Amino acid sequence: MSGGRGGQGGNAQIGGGGGPAGRGGGAGGSGVAGAGGTAGGGMTPACRQVSFASKVYVFCPHAGRDWFAARGHCQSLGGELISINTEVENVWAYTEDIEGGSIWTSGNDLEAEGVWRWMDGTYVNEGYRNWAATQPNNAQAGEDCAVLHSGAGDWNDIACGETMFGTGPISLICEF
Repeated sequence: MSGGRGGQGGNAQIGGGGGPAGRGGGAGGSGVAGAGGTAGGGMTPACRQVSFASKVYVFCPHAGRDWFAARGHCQSLGGELISINTEVENVWAYTEDIEGGSIWTSGNDLEAEGVWRWMDGTYVNEGYRNWAATQPNNAQAGEDCAVLHSGAGDWNDIACGETMFGTGPISLICEF
């Protein structure tokens, strides 16, 4: 259904100090500027730039950041956490995460409980959605941010302050 792993244009490691095409540049090193640290001081795996369906994304596997730090990272690069508006984009995103686990999306209901919005300004319930059965459920009273499960491709609401979900650290995808 998707354009396959890597989509159009394939994967490319981002050079040090760089960012998505036209943002940053710089020489030496590897990874996106600012991608290395986590709140616990550990290193995250290198982020990589990926093109798919005429868009540029930066994928940071197992970043282990909470939603706010993940969003801040994307904004520091000139982007935003991914807004999943089509089934094709959803399939691409969860198959891109070959490491497995969960991926932060920009989906949230921080402004009004139960009113889910993407950071691109669209309402989740007015377009494509792929919530897991019984989700979103706000089970822990404060589950206001959405993750994409890379195994099944469905979504779950979890607390925005989480850095781990399921079997490991949460990954992130920035969209430009």
